[in-house]
Amino acid sequence: MAASITLDDLKNVSDVFSNVATALALVVGGAWAYWRFLRERTRWPRAALALELSERHLDRHNVLLAAKLRINNEGRGLMKLTELRFDLYRVRPLDEEMRSKIDAGNPYSGERIDADWPAIDQRIRRWSKDLPELEPGESDEFCCDFFLRSPEETVFLYAYVQNVKKKRGRRKLGWSVTAFHDFEPMSGQSRLASLFRR
Repeated sequence: MAASITLDDLKNVSDVFSNVATALALVVGGAWAYWRFLRERTRWPRAALALELSERHLDRHNVLLAAKLRINNEGRGLMKLTELRFDLYRVRPLDEEMRSKIDAGNPYSGERIDADWPAIDQRIRRWSKDLPELEPGESDEFCCDFFLRSPEETVFLYAYVQNVKKKRGRRKLGWSVTAFHDFEPMSGQSRLASLFRR
């Protein structure tokens, strides 16, 4: 005699399928959330950089350009710093080579889209041990000084922070920030004071 399927049997089967589907959705959703919000966020750090420049006339010939780089860890993982780099370039006064490049309509080199300004100086800070570390939400400041001759009028500063967790072969990846700075001419009073100090 064939068994008859009752309404209660159908309801039980439906409940089983519903529970299996719910469990499967929870597993898939949990795996996606883990990968999207935890694994990826802790695997790749995120940084926000801000650059502040200030100048001080030391005497009638020498100017101190002080650069302050603020690094904020906006990721969810610990950020370790191994290298900071500051590259300083001259914008004004234009040298003859750069003037010729601009007049020819090609102030770039290779495939770059930013102008190839003449380099003035470079500062690199590397750590091999006791690395500076930034917890999530934490920030720190790093300072760098450049000593320049007074004729500089406008400079361009490029600052770079290496991302130690993301490398492609020999190519170093990281974060960068840039800033232009126009120097103030030394005032007559400051010039007079520097003469008396000498």
